[in-house]
Amino acid sequence: MRRQIIDAILSVWKPEDDCLTYSQIKQRVVAKGLISETNDRSLSRWLGNLVKDGLLRKTKDGYFLETKPKAYHVFDYLNELRQKYPNYIYEGEVGDWISHICALTYLNFDETLIHKTDEKMAFDIISTRIGELFEALYLLRNDLLKRRSGLSKLKLNDFVVREAFFGFLTKSIGEHHATEELTEKYLKNLGRIENKMFDYIWAENKPKDGFDYIDHLGQDFFFEHIEEDPQSYKRYLKGESLKIDKYSIEELIDKYTKIQQSIERKYKSDNPEEIHGYSLTEEESDLENTYRTAILVKVAEGMNALETNTEDFAIIVTRHPATMNQYYTPEHILYEAMEWAREPPKEEILRKWWHESLEDEKTFESMVAERLSHYNNLNKEIIESLRSKPWVKNELSKLGSFDKILKLYVKKRKRYLGETEKQFKSLLERLDRLPKSFENKNKRET
Repeated sequence: MRRQIIDAILSVWKPEDDCLTYSQIKQRVVAKGLISETNDRSLSRWLGNLVKDGLLRKTKDGYFLETKPKAYHVFDYLNELRQKYPNYIYEGEVGDWISHICALTYLNFDETLIHKTDEKMAFDIISTRIGELFEALYLLRNDLLKRRSGLSKLKLNDFVVREAFFGFLTKSIGEHHATEELTEKYLKNLGRIENKMFDYIWAENKPKDGFDYIDHLGQDFFFEHIEEDPQSYKRYLKGESLKIDKYSIEELIDKYTKIQQSIERKYKSDNPEEIHGYSLTEEESDLENTYRTAILVKVAEGMNALETNTEDFAIIVTRHPATMNQYYTPEHILYEAMEWAREPPKEEILRKWWHESLEDEKTFESMVAERLSHYNNLNKEIIESLRSKPWVKNELSKLGSFDKILKLYVKKRKRYLGETEKQFKSLLERLDRLPKSFENKNKRET
């Protein structure tokens, strides 16, 4: 039984699927063009072979996808959690354009918590990094198996080495610089889209010149104790004659801010620590602490209403069931690029990029060529070989010219490689200068 057939059949199971009936499987493989509507004989034989090989399990309800033996019982556990706690699991997937690297399951994470653009951007890019690291570990594990099985001099996969380099880079640079320093030195090394995205996140979240009371409250060191038992702190505050149920969080923050500003004005020209032996008078300290605690109690009550907390969170990362070799073929890559250029995506942020791309590229052919130019495994000859595919002729007869795509691709690919080389050269030149400063810093710390 050919590997392509096995992959195609197994890929019809989607993340939400546990069991598929014969008719559901048939409908999906027919839609994939694997068999005709009347070819039940081949499908039955293939399914029988997959059951025999342990890749599928047949029951009275239908066919279950058997991932792997005992080590993969985590999938049964995930299914159990999905049934028990449907509102506390968010499932995502990470991939390139059309390929899927891995499936991500976030436990005690509600997608509806994400409201703002900066939250969505941060979540998307961090999730993607998790996926890329998973792929690197997956490839490293395969290289280890091959090395232990006789290929002792096998070189590690380039993707593994690449991710290791990024790891060294983030560890070396990130541990020695504040975010503000990093943005000043390395922001121009980001791609055009990534630069725009981070500009937005940074504008929304960079530290302000003065002390920010709301940020201070968000980082409060004793919040976890209030979160565990807000009622006990609430009772304490009632004893202090502050009935916090009468106030919103915004009103309490406003009161807290006015108290802080009043204290700052009072001691503007004095050093309270020298005068009193401590920063504030006892009354001032109690007043500040009361309002700060009141605010955090309200936040903790809000978390309890969401039926969650800051401690309980987990991620389960697994290889995506749709990660099959056929998704990496040049034909699929060209198809995806044409689909991308055809019409705006549904997602708001992707739609914005699409319109920006159209404004820059002007034509369908230029958008396709730009998309293809960023894919490392393609060259002019590979794209040229797809010219005679019937679906390519059919689609391009309605949308554009293959010759124009090819001509623009060559031009854009050359420009892209030049820009990439320049960016990395600049980054590596900076890296060459970093070790001495790190060494001197370590000596001083020692």
